[in-house]
Amino acid sequence: MDSNFFKNGIEVTSPAGSCGLLYRRFLLSAITVTLTAGATWGAWLLWKIADSGSFTALSVHEVNAHGHAQIYGWVGLFMMGFAYKILPWLCRAPLWKPVLARLSFYFMLFGVLLRVLAEAFWRLPGAVFIGLTGTAAELTAVSLFASVVSKMLRSSENPDRVAGLYIQTSILWYFVSVAFSGAHFFLTMTAPDRDTMLHQIAAWQVPLRDIQIHGFAMLMILGLSQILLPRWYGFARSPFQRGRVACILLNLAIVGEVVLFVIFRLTKLRPAAIGLEVMALMLFGTVFWLIHPWMLWQTDKVADKTLKFFQIAFLWLLVSLTMVILMPFYNLGIGVSFSHAYFGAIRHAITVGFITMTVLGFGLKVIPVFKCAHPVGKGLLTILFVLVNLGCIMRVLFQILTDTVPWAFKIVGGSSLFEVFGILLWSSCIIRLGRENPDQTAFAGALGR
Repeated sequence: MDSNFFKNGIEVTSPAGSCGLLYRRFLLSAITVTLTAGATWGAWLLWKIADSGSFTALSVHEVNAHGHAQIYGWVGLFMMGFAYKILPWLCRAPLWKPVLARLSFYFMLFGVLLRVLAEAFWRLPGAVFIGLTGTAAELTAVSLFASVVSKMLRSSENPDRVAGLYIQTSILWYFVSVAFSGAHFFLTMTAPDRDTMLHQIAAWQVPLRDIQIHGFAMLMILGLSQILLPRWYGFARSPFQRGRVACILLNLAIVGEVVLFVIFRLTKLRPAAIGLEVMALMLFGTVFWLIHPWMLWQTDKVADKTLKFFQIAFLWLLVSLTMVILMPFYNLGIGVSFSHAYFGAIRHAITVGFITMTVLGFGLKVIPVFKCAHPVGKGLLTILFVLVNLGCIMRVLFQILTDTVPWAFKIVGGSSLFEVFGILLWSSCIIRLGRENPDQTAFAGALGR
């Protein structure tokens, strides 16, 4: 198969059987979810929080419905479609069993819709059954996704063993997170009283988010980035041995933070709290050690303006992991055992600052080349880049300040508008690019950057 991928980052002619249109379904569905039940609904919930002046004013079911839409509907659908589109070039092989890939789309979209509806309308009869049906559909989708990806990586003519290790462990965490999410949904929805439900949330919701964010999303992005960013922007790659050891350490740290948090919540043992701090240090140190050879922030001569999305994304990742390390000291400093505001700021820094910025960067880099279209203009890139990052900075900074100054709630409420408008602008650019007719001159220009 003639492929320019390994020279230029992407090649225009899709291998036979790769379901060239499939990724559009995932992409457009992901956009639809985040502009409805995801980022947009999240902005409305944040306004309600700002109006009440408390991060505990909302129903936990509302919050979890929004979170489910963002993690599985926005990030999950995008990453699945992106993997199906990219893997034929990485593996130099047609997409294995395209029918399974298509089925995974329908199962995942159906499952996400059922889960979000079940938690959004949690008081309705049958909500538990609807939610569990959604979980079963999501588990089926992830199983199909795992089968296709694993088969392609194993049969690849030119396998990238380290990146494949990250991708496959990410998918394993993806499956575990969906199963964990379903069990957590059932136990919170069927809790006999408020105290039982709050105990379930206190003990298990943080580990669930760690599995979803660190296990699934972070490892998937790190795996894809090790292949794509060096080819797109001329970075040095992490040495093979470093990449493999880092993957092992990251997975150990994720297992450690999950297990130790549950032990700490149930027993209050001090060694478990110390172990959590060690896991946080391990996560930060391993990520920094892995990406350091890329020299990500010393590439001023790179003309491609999409690079800044990845630069700021990995900066946000390091910021969020640093905040995890500092969390015990922050809680001690303000005299609380747990700050909802500070913890929520950590999650926002990694979900929007790192994950969403990476999604925006992947879309802006890849879609114009696949469509042979003119890249998004520098002015639009700058506007949406500023909007999303300004909203994220405002949210993280002023959410922390709500612990000490109540007026900060009003600014937190407004921060979401910048993010939603930025994602809306990005979505309009991506949809416009998807409708453009092929332009081989634009394609050649994109590859020549």
